[in-house]
Amino acid sequence: MKHLSTYAHRGISQLPLAQALVSTLERCRTHLRWRWNTTSTYCAAIAGFFRRASQYCGAAFPDVILKDSCIWTDFLRRVSGEKRSEKVDRTKAVERDDLLRAISNCPDDIALVALLQWCSCARPGAIFHLRLDQVSLVGQQLTVDFRRHKTRHWTGEFVLCTKIPAAFAPRLQDYLARRTLSSLPFLFHDGTSPLSDVREMPRACQRLASAVG
Repeated sequence: MKHLSTYAHRGISQLPLAQALVSTLERCRTHLRWRWNTTSTYCAAIAGFFRRASQYCGAAFPDVILKDSCIWTDFLRRVSGEKRSEKVDRTKAVERDDLLRAISNCPDDIALVALLQWCSCARPGAIFHLRLDQVSLVGQQLTVDFRRHKTRHWTGEFVLCTKIPAAFAPRLQDYLARRTLSSLPFLFHDGTSPLSDVREMPRACQRLASAVG
């Protein structure tokens, strides 16, 4: 829901609720290049939130049934029609061999972020913020102690044990040794990188995976 506050325009508080929401969703769709399917998903989430607003925000916020607004229902009808006519994204899924071939000549930081993300099925951010003491490698056996991740508030911390491809085990072991000698606490960054730099590496991994598809 953070996108709604980011792209809400000035004067939106003067509009009726349904019109304000539609206006903000349109701005989000334009600026963030949402597909109609994404817009539909946000519409459902917003309607569900306002339907139980008193449970989330207290009795001072009454429940609102957005489908009672013709502005909202007209927008939903348009979103539904556009969603049906939208071309389905049939991008080929990235296969294991494709990814390994693509990262074999990449710098260690990008290649190993992508490798650990693939092997652990973790989000890029969860991998990128790993500390050295959270990762251990014995042969091909990789153990990762996830403490910072997007769903930690309700899933808590967890430890994952998996295997990495034999060809990359020496490379990761060497990288771990070099990072240990450098006295840097984090596995893939120095902890002082600007936020834009911290976000760029996972994005680079995502672009890499998309390219080989």
